[in-house]
Amino acid sequence: MKAVPHLRVALALALIAGGLLAVDRFLASTETRELANEAASAYRRGTSLLQQKKNEQALEFLRRAHTIERQNSEYELHLASALVAVGMPDDAEPLIMDALGRRPVDGAANLAEARLLAGKGRYSEAEAFFHRAVYGVWHEDAAKQRKAARFELIELLAEEKHKHEMLAELISLEAEPGNDIATRKRLAHLLLLAGSPVSAASVYRALTDTDSTDGGSLNGLGEAELENGHYRAARNAFLRAALHSQDVAIQARLQLLDQLTTLDPTPRQLTSLEKYHRSVRILDLARTDLKQLAESNPLKDSVQIGELLKRASDVVAKPQPAHVSNELAEAVLSLAEQVWRVRIQDFGVGTGQEEAALRLILDRLAP
Repeated sequence: MKAVPHLRVALALALIAGGLLAVDRFLASTETRELANEAASAYRRGTSLLQQKKNEQALEFLRRAHTIERQNSEYELHLASALVAVGMPDDAEPLIMDALGRRPVDGAANLAEARLLAGKGRYSEAEAFFHRAVYGVWHEDAAKQRKAARFELIELLAEEKHKHEMLAELISLEAEPGNDIATRKRLAHLLLLAGSPVSAASVYRALTDTDSTDGGSLNGLGEAELENGHYRAARNAFLRAALHSQDVAIQARLQLLDQLTTLDPTPRQLTSLEKYHRSVRILDLARTDLKQLAESNPLKDSVQIGELLKRASDVVAKPQPAHVSNELAEAVLSLAEQVWRVRIQDFGVGTGQEEAALRLILDRLAP
């Protein structure tokens, strides 16, 4: 019977210990919740400041959130973004790689690494991570996030003038269902930049069929048709755009079309004589353009340029032959193309209206 008091004491001690453990767990749980709330509050404040471009202030709050919850990839990646924004990419990279180590297919982490590499000029590596972001796992608005990542990749390719890769990404985007009007407008513009005016015109035409008063899309359609060499269609689009847009550049495009119409040697109804005159005019413009550039850049005034200019000058100065054939006009155009190729090779593409007319005509003639 003496064992009963001891049993009671042991039971009491066990109850006390259990109570203390429950209190301890409660306090720990409360502390955890408070820390989680503190981290979430710091994160919200940091991301808000980041959106306002107040990067230095954002950094302080995002560091706090990450310090409290080091396994939270969302906090980690926003801290990395802030570090990149304040010019500390080397501090950001370990955070991104840590997030990727835990979740290699995470879309946000791959996108963060893509942006980091692009910022360092490591474009081919960045492109690979952009693709991983496009096909990665996103936890909210996956379709929207993937589309945004692909657009970022396309903008990078446009900046690097990688038109073939850019076009492949645009075709993939164009094929996606549910593209809204803003997305289709952006697609059409980028298709034009990628060197696909036919596809751009198709998208712009669909947009203008939906809204015939959309000045921006009509203007885009005019640019696409201009690049396609469809001068009448381009003029119609620009004239319609002028009715619904305040863009002063439209009048300049109409003037350019007037010039192109008088220069274009390709209409089937042209006589051989008219085609010859236009061909000589094109050659003269190309010759004059190259001569002016060579004279203003004497270091590039090579023997090749000198010989080419002499040949062109001889043709321009030659009296009109008694018999003008289509073949003769084509020979003059071939020489104009040679002059233009040298001009582009040595001096690049100009921005003036005369250069624009030459480029459009000679690009259209190129095989």
